[in-house]
Amino acid sequence: KLSHFTDDLMEYAERSSHWRPHVRAFTINVLKDSLVDRPITRDISWGVPVPVGGFDDKRIYVWFEAVIGYLSASKEWAMLEGRPDDWKKFWTDGDCRSYYFLGKDNIIFHTIIWPAMLIGHGGLDLPYDVPANQYMNLEGQKFSKSMGISIAIPEMLHMFKPDIIRYYLSANMPETKDSEFSWEDMSQRVNNELVATYGNFLHRALSFTHKNFGEMPALGELDDCDRNAIARIAEASVFVSKAYSSCEFRVALKAIMDLAQFGNQYFDQVAPWSLISKDKARCGTVLNVSMQIAKALSVMAFPFMPFSSESIWKQLCMDATIEEVGWKGIEDGLVAGRKMEKPVPQFAKIEATSAGDFQKYSVLDLRIGKVREVRPHPNADKLYVMSVDIGRPITIVSGLKEFYSAEELCTKTLVVLTNLEPATLRGVKSEGMLLAAEGDGKLALLTPERDLPAGTQVTSGLDVGSKTISFKEFQKLDLRSGTLSAEQPATVDVGGRMVACTMKDGKPGMTYAVLMNADKSVVMTSSDGVKIVFDREIQAGAKIR
Repeated sequence: KLSHFTDDLMEYAERSSHWRPHVRAFTINVLKDSLVDRPITRDISWGVPVPVGGFDDKRIYVWFEAVIGYLSASKEWAMLEGRPDDWKKFWTDGDCRSYYFLGKDNIIFHTIIWPAMLIGHGGLDLPYDVPANQYMNLEGQKFSKSMGISIAIPEMLHMFKPDIIRYYLSANMPETKDSEFSWEDMSQRVNNELVATYGNFLHRALSFTHKNFGEMPALGELDDCDRNAIARIAEASVFVSKAYSSCEFRVALKAIMDLAQFGNQYFDQVAPWSLISKDKARCGTVLNVSMQIAKALSVMAFPFMPFSSESIWKQLCMDATIEEVGWKGIEDGLVAGRKMEKPVPQFAKIEATSAGDFQKYSVLDLRIGKVREVRPHPNADKLYVMSVDIGRPITIVSGLKEFYSAEELCTKTLVVLTNLEPATLRGVKSEGMLLAAEGDGKLALLTPERDLPAGTQVTSGLDVGSKTISFKEFQKLDLRSGTLSAEQPATVDVGGRMVACTMKDGKPGMTYAVLMNADKSVVMTSSDGVKIVFDREIQAGAKIR
C-alpha cells in the first residue's frame, strides 16, 4: 500500500537537500499529488512467480522485484564469499552511503517505490543519493537503435582510446539538463582541451625531465612560485574530492582541467629550459614540482580516465597503482633518483566522424575467409575455383591466376564479400568475392593485420548488410588503399591526395584498406578492431574491387 508511506517519503525527500534539484523536485511533486497504490503482480506467464499460494497464474511486477535485486545480490555475494553477514555493512551501517546512478525516467522507482519497500521492511538504510542524469541526444535526435539513431560503444573503441571516449562523455554528461552528442564537438573538445591542455602539460613536463635528467629530480629550496603551485594542488584536491562526493562530475572534471592549465602556466613561468645549463639544481626543483602536479592530475582524473592515469603514474616512477593507493596518492612523495622510462604521449588529436557519413557501406557483409583449397577452373585457363571457409564453406571463382600461384593462395586469410549476388562463371557457381586492390599493373589481396577466425565480420564500425547486392552496386562504392601519414589528426594518402582518416593506433607509413567519403575516410576493421591491410605492397590510392 504505497500511499501509507507518503509522510515518511516526504520527510525523506525534504531532508535530502544534497540530491540534484530535478531529482528532489520531481520526487516532492509526485508526493504532493498523492501517491496511488499500485498492484505488485501482473497477469502474465513469464517473470518471477509469486511466493504465496493461490497466485500461480500471476508474476511479480518487474519494477517491484528488480529493485529487490540490490539487496538480494548483496546477500548472495556475502554468502558466496563465505561471510554471510557482510551484506549488513552496506544496508544497516548508517555511515555507509548508497548511490543509485540512473536515467531520469527511473527516478520514481528509486526515490519512492524502493524507499517505501525499505521503510516497510524496517532496519535497512535508504538510498543516500540518486544522481539521475537527464538525456543525451545525438546531434538533435533522440537515441533510437530501432531507427538507426545510435552509437555502438564497442565500435567507437575500435576508433578511439577508451579514455578519449570517457573524457568526452564525462565533459558532456547531462547531469542537470539534456545534452547533445556531436562528432564535431567531440573533435573540438578532445583536441582543444584533452590534447592541447591536459595531455600537453603532462607530456612536455615528463619529456623535458626525462631528456635532461633521466631520473626523478630532487626537490630543493622552494620559492614563492613553487609554494603557490603546491598550495594549488592541495586546493584542487579538496575541491575535486568534494565535487566527486556530491556527484558533480562535470565540476570535478573542469577543476582537473583548470589544474592542468595552471600546470602549463607554471611550466612557462619557471622556464626550465633557461635553467638547465646555468642552475641544474633549481631546474630539478621546478621539474619536481611539475611532476607533483602531474601526479595529482593522474590521481584526480583516474575515475574519468583510468588507463592514461595509470600510465602517467608509472612514468612518474610511483609504486603500486592508483587503484591500489587511492586518493592519498596525491600526497605520496616522489622518489628522487629513480630512473624514468621514456615518456609516452597519452593523447593525439582526433578526427571524429559520424558513422552516418559512411552508412552507404552498411550494405556490405564482409567476413574473414580462410582459403582451404585452390584448383584450376575446369573450363577457363585464367580462373581458379577456390574453397573458402567463412564460418561455413563456400565456393569462389577468382581471376587471380595471373597474380598468385595456387600454393600461395592456400596459405591466405582474406576478406570476402559474402552477400554478393551469386554468379555462374563458365559453369561453376561463385558464392562470394575476394577483395583486392589493383593499381599500376599490380594486385594485392586484403588481409587482417593479425590472424582472425574464419567468419569474423569486417564491420568498420558500421551495420552489416543483410540483403544480397549486385556487382554493379558494389562498384559504386569507393574502397581504396591509403598510406597513413605521421600527421595528427590522422590522414592517409589515397593517391596524391591527403584525406582525414578515422583510425586508432595506426602506424605511419603503413598502407590500410579504407572506405572513402569525399575528403574523409575510415580504416576497415574487423568487429574486434583489427585493421585490414594488404598481403603485399600496393600503391596508395589503388581501387579495391
